[in-house]
Amino acid sequence: MVFSKIPAAGVRWQMGQATPVSGDDKEVVHYVTLTNDYYMGVFPVTFEQSNMMAPASQISNTGPRPDNVTCYEDLRGATSGHDWPNDGHAVASDSLIGQFRAQSGLEGLDLPTEAEWEFACRAGSSTTYCYGDDVSAFTNYGWCNVSDFSKQGGTVYPNALHVDRHAVTNGTRNMQMQIPGLLLPNAYGLYDMHGNVWEWCLDWYSENYAVAGSDVTAPTGPSSGSARVCRGGSYAHHPWQASVGFHSAAGTCAPNSPYYTVGYRLCCPVNVRTAEDGAGTGGTPVAAVASVTDFAPAAKSEMAADGLGTAQDPLDFVSQMLFIKDGLNFNSNPFIGIQIRIR
Repeated sequence: MVFSKIPAAGVRWQMGQATPVSGDDKEVVHYVTLTNDYYMGVFPVTFEQSNMMAPASQISNTGPRPDNVTCYEDLRGATSGHDWPNDGHAVASDSLIGQFRAQSGLEGLDLPTEAEWEFACRAGSSTTYCYGDDVSAFTNYGWCNVSDFSKQGGTVYPNALHVDRHAVTNGTRNMQMQIPGLLLPNAYGLYDMHGNVWEWCLDWYSENYAVAGSDVTAPTGPSSGSARVCRGGSYAHHPWQASVGFHSAAGTCAPNSPYYTVGYRLCCPVNVRTAEDGAGTGGTPVAAVASVTDFAPAAKSEMAADGLGTAQDPLDFVSQMLFIKDGLNFNSNPFIGIQIRIR
């Protein structure tokens, strides 16, 4: 599970979409300043990764494709984890994210806020998509239903990989959920930010998320609501729904219900470190360090030290999850299980 550092601290940027490709569900343009850098998952979380954290009864599918059967309350909890932003980053210990935290020692792991998600997706751009405005280039970056661009007012030119990945049913090609990382990343090195699966965000959904032209700092969204925000579009939806400033499904993503087009991606604050950094015990998060050179590779495991800070693998740190699940002892082999690699 690889994370990339997002340089967001103190950056004032324009959130939303002034000229949406569709009149539906756009985020109004306003200005946002995030107060901290953070780490964002390079890929959406897969079934394989969720399965290692959750009881077998909670995950019905397997494989390297995004986990699209886990709802918001499964991720954060139906009690303490349910009431963001009022409860902050508290999650239920038996929730999926609670288990990720317990096994990795990274107490800051969570879903991104809607503003964090959009900033990471934009990767410094101010365009309709992370790469620009040209819809004909979309299929190099995102998995979507490319059969109808009527709302976009343009013509799509799907690349050969997209055509090959459509399943043919009754003579009609239908896009399917794909293994993450097969297309181009954005400028921050994040894959599948457009299409494949919508991604849960922390915020409650609101059509009036912000006042047009307003200027806010570290927004956490409305204090209440009935649906949570999902962002990014999916394999079953059209590219205009995967644009950077598009809200999800008209606010229909109830937190207690899974959706076959919705997955998730984790993020983590920069001020979280574990005992593997040589500065704590028992997996307790410790204070942040300024750079890779601020702590000694010798304090880490041999596996982590091998690739630490090299040009090929510029890692800040590695957190190896070692645990027992379903009678299998993953401690028996240090390369089995989930490895969180933050770069």
